Amino acid sequence: MLFAGTEQGQVRSFKFPLTGHCQDYQCHSAAVNRLRLSRDDTMLFSAGADGCLAVFDVREQEGRSSSSAASQIPWSEEVLVTRSDLEERATLTNDMKNKVDELTLHNEYQLRLQEMSHNEKLKEVKESCQVALEEQKKIYDRLKDEKQDMEMDYEEAVKKLEEMQAATLALAKQEHQEQIMKEVEAYHELELEMKKEEEEWDRQM
Repeated sequence: MLFAGTEQGQVRSFKFPLTGHCQDYQCHSAAVNRLRLSRDDTMLFSAGADGCLAVFDVREQEGRSSSSAASQIPWSEEVLVTRSDLEERATLTNDMKNKVDELTLHNEYQLRLQEMSHNEKLKEVKESCQVALEEQKKIYDRLKDEKQDMEMDYEEAVKKLEEMQAATLALAKQEHQEQIMKEVEAYHELELEMKKEEEEWDRQM
């Protein structure tokens, strides 16, 4: 059995398992403040706001003591709580929900700040990389132009050197040819002179 006290000073008895059926016993002229069962579950004590203490002998409808049938009564799955406990639980749940919402908003705000900071840093890095890339491109173009100028100067110098070598070789060939011609002419002159001397020698002989 289950016992409850009411604001009207009644002790209400419920039979287990709960079926919705109950029986009221009017024993106080004011609200029931406390209900207690004896250690052997055979006596029920009710204290009211009117200062009275009521004592009930707890028995089944068949007259048996409730303690003798206690082992036959199944445990109830219902949990009884007071209104203050429910209100406290609702308040605690609402507070926890508010804290969760507050933390969620705070985390979302922090994430947005981090995202903004990350995007700003990424923008700065991109701009820095773009400036560095343009500077490197300018250096590359300048070095490329210098390389082309050096190649042109080198080709021109090689061409001039080849022309100088060709002119020097042609001059050397010409001088060599002239030297050979002079030697040939000198040889012919010497040959004619020898021939004249031989003829002169022959006439004298």
